Amino acid sequence: EQMRRLLTAAGETLDGLERAMQGAIALTPQLADAMGSIRLAAVPAGWARASQMCSHGLGSWIAELRRRSEQLTKWLHGHQPACFWLGGLFNPQGLLAANRQEVCRGRLKEGWTLGDVVDDVRVLSVDEEDVRKPPEEGVYICGVHLEGGTWDRRLQQLDEPHPTETQAPLPVLHATAALRSAARGGRVASYA
Repeated sequence: EQMRRLLTAAGETLDGLERAMQGAIALTPQLADAMGSIRLAAVPAGWARASQMCSHGLGSWIAELRRRSEQLTKWLHGHQPACFWLGGLFNPQGLLAANRQEVCRGRLKEGWTLGDVVDDVRVLSVDEEDVRKPPEEGVYICGVHLEGGTWDRRLQQLDEPHPTETQAPLPVLHATAALRSAARGGRVASYA
């Protein structure tokens, strides 16, 4: 639904700009603001609000919008992504909640209930391009970045940031669920 609203808002803005340039309608303040943003290769404010994406320019915003649309369209047509791009979801927390529910359904015979589990997220040693199919249990997540640090793949731990990097990508994450009783202090953090 949110994607439809976003695409509708962008389409209406572009249609309005085209009609205003042809002289068919008056150029409203909103259309003038959008035109100024586009002229500066910036994302119009209305589009940015509707998209919940934080790209730094119109070109990268459009590329992210396209990737988001492709991910959601494939998923809608029954093709679960092998690796979910977290930035492409309007509600990433919903993915994690649904994941916990699916894990509990799969472990119903073992007595797992939703109230007994917590998220179990592991940092893997692979990149998105290396993931070919979803895991047997849980989901793979990509597109997560660290600010103020990097991930040392050899030692499987956080490390100091590189001098010229403000953000560093994490490898693919494997999100599943674990019993709260097995987790330290109600949280599970592990690296594989």
